Amino acid sequence: MGGGNAFENKVVDLLNQKKYSEIEDPFWRRFLKEIFPEVREEDEFKVEKLGGIYKADVLIYRGESQEPVGVSLKSGGGNSVHQEPLGEFICFCRNELDASNDICHYLEWFIMERKNANALYLEHPERFDALNEFFLNNRIPLLRRFLITGTANKGFADVIVHTNGVNLVFAKTEDIIRECENNSSSLIRKRRNKLYVGPLTFQAWNRNVSGDPTRPSEKKRGHIQLKWGNIHSDLEMLGG
Repeated sequence: MGGGNAFENKVVDLLNQKKYSEIEDPFWRRFLKEIFPEVREEDEFKVEKLGGIYKADVLIYRGESQEPVGVSLKSGGGNSVHQEPLGEFICFCRNELDASNDICHYLEWFIMERKNANALYLEHPERFDALNEFFLNNRIPLLRRFLITGTANKGFADVIVHTNGVNLVFAKTEDIIRECENNSSSLIRKRRNKLYVGPLTFQAWNRNVSGDPTRPSEKKRGHIQLKWGNIHSDLEMLGG
């Protein structure tokens, strides 16, 4: 499977308007049984593509059910799981998480500076420490925003599925949150020269270090990005 759209199309082809009895792939049978415990062989599924600003890429309906399950589909490596404008994110941190003026200033500094993250850390390691402490203390509402709700009010992700091109793994997003509530969890990553929210790295979205206004990445200046580098092994550990 190739990129995100190819994966979405593959899932639609595999599951849409198919009865459970018609689905032969053992992964997808196990997956559907997990998200719909009462599934019957004669139940037919409907798959609706979403994407865009929503966390779920597809909604899966079982039979005549009006309550779909939202599924986020990820493929390959270096997975980006969230982007949003810096200003919007700072407003969320200030209004919902009671972020201090210092934290808001450090967020703006980290995202808007032209230097790479390693250079920024060497200049101000104390700012990294402050941001990491803020992210650690607020990891649950932040992870909900980055993985489940996004900035929209619908299209939430109940499950994340990842393919590395060979194997498929999945985990329920609520299981991810519960695991991250444990401060000693292996999903809580800590390195002083990086910014972490649980298993996610907090980054500038395609930082344009050169400042060249003609580079495509300049259009993304002023946006945050969260990546999940170990997504496949983490989901395998949590769900399988």
